[in-house]
Amino acid sequence: MGTQNTEHSWSVGKKRYTIQGIFFPNGSSAIDATKNRGSAGWSVAYTSTGLFTITLADTWLSLISYQANFSVSAATAVFPQWKIGTYSSVSSLILESVNGSGTLTDIAANASNSISFRICLSQDTVVTNG
Repeated sequence: MGTQNTEHSWSVGKKRYTIQGIFFPNGSSAIDATKNRGSAGWSVAYTSTGLFTITLADTWLSLISYQANFSVSAATAVFPQWKIGTYSSVSSLILESVNGSGTLTDIAANASNSISFRICLSQDTVVTNG
């Protein structure tokens, strides 16, 4: 894990890490990575309408928890939804932007529009329910 500066989370289990960040969607165009903020160890790409792929610098043994929040300048019904393929051997996650009907939708390019996320991961083989 020498390629990044992760923040340790205190918990019952060992070797838990938190990666968190904020990025700014750009409508249907690529995201400007120079504006990304947060922990080291991640990058994000616009995949297609309403889909963002968050790629982690390392592969993690397990995914503990995840959350995302949207901040948009105009009142609109847009919600974050994670598309999790696996909870073990995690190296990327898909974040979907959906409207009130559950349809994938882009978030317009606007300096006030942002997506923040927090992902808790583990490198511990000990399973705890704490």
